[in-house]
Amino acid sequence: MGRNRSEVPPGVVALGGFFVVGALMAGAAGTSLLLRGGPLEAMWRINPRAREDLAGLGSWAVVLMLAVAVGCALAAGGLWMGKRWGHRLAVGLIGAELLGGLGALVLRGDLRTLVGLPIAALLLTYLLSAGVRAAFHPAG
Repeated sequence: MGRNRSEVPPGVVALGGFFVVGALMAGAAGTSLLLRGGPLEAMWRINPRAREDLAGLGSWAVVLMLAVAVGCALAAGGLWMGKRWGHRLAVGLIGAELLGGLGALVLRGDLRTLVGLPIAALLLTYLLSAGVRAAFHPAG
């Protein structure tokens, strides 16, 4: 089930672009972790703590980041094609981000999450709004 792209709400199309950016960033992070010291290493200057945290996972960090990249790419495609699975995947990914941010705030006292938490909450609220849900879960 799903609708054609012309029936997908414009906000959902834009959110698909957000997921493409997420896929590119996660893919770059995974590649950087795989090819340590390579040309992508400079990206970690933005958030060196994330590099340290991921390094603690060993090779699983590469698997995790590449899985996030694939998930984001699939969510983007599913949203753009108006597929129910794309909507569900997007909700799941943003929900996971929200829970992860809450965990970082509560468990580590990471105040930087106070920027991302409201954004994730707003995106999730939008995706779960009646109009967007109806575009992916039509009646009948």
